[in-house]
Amino acid sequence: MKPSTYYPSIQIDFNGWTVEVVRLSFGEISSPISFHKHGKNCFEFHFIKNGRGTLLLEDAQHPISKDCFFVTGPEIMHAQLPDSKDPFVEYCLNIAITAKGNTKDSLLTSLLNMTTFLSENNTDLMLKIELLFSEFKHQEIGSEHYQQLLIQEILIDCIRQNNTQKSVNSQAAISDTKALLTDHQRSLAIDQYFLHQYHDLSLENLAQTLSLSSRQTQ
Repeated sequence: MKPSTYYPSIQIDFNGWTVEVVRLSFGEISSPISFHKHGKNCFEFHFIKNGRGTLLLEDAQHPISKDCFFVTGPEIMHAQLPDSKDPFVEYCLNIAITAKGNTKDSLLTSLLNMTTFLSENNTDLMLKIELLFSEFKHQEIGSEHYQQLLIQEILIDCIRQNNTQKSVNSQAAISDTKALLTDHQRSLAIDQYFLHQYHDLSLENLAQTLSLSSRQTQ
């Protein structure tokens, strides 16, 4: 299988951090890849489409096979040994992360802490990476924007799989959202209020819906 390699020009902003997509590659790994490591803030995401082999991750060995996914982060020594009878075929995504200032973002902080990660049976994640490569290959209208969205979705999925933090309180999130309603959202909320709550109309109830005082609502 002839390998496909792309060097895209994609930089994604994450609240003051820049995620640069350095390389995308796809192909069969039939020869051993010897021990190597990546530089500061550089990550390599591996998605095994078919075949099998062994991942040497510092002092440990891990079997890898179809739908397996693993991450190797900065300064992590790793090597890949394909099965001689059934060499693996992989998608590989290389990214580099740069902080523009002293900003703290939980999403990228989680990624920077994910120096090593190994997971199996990631069918959904595999479908997304395949779609990403298809977008690079065919370059249809809107591909550039769609590629960025897919990369963000892939990174977030990877972080969520490795993240041990609990999700935010849903009720608190709803309250925060109400407090930040835009004029357009409030206008729509008023329309919906009169459409669906006409049996119980009151200035006080509408004000509560809009997170405003009765005087502001009036």
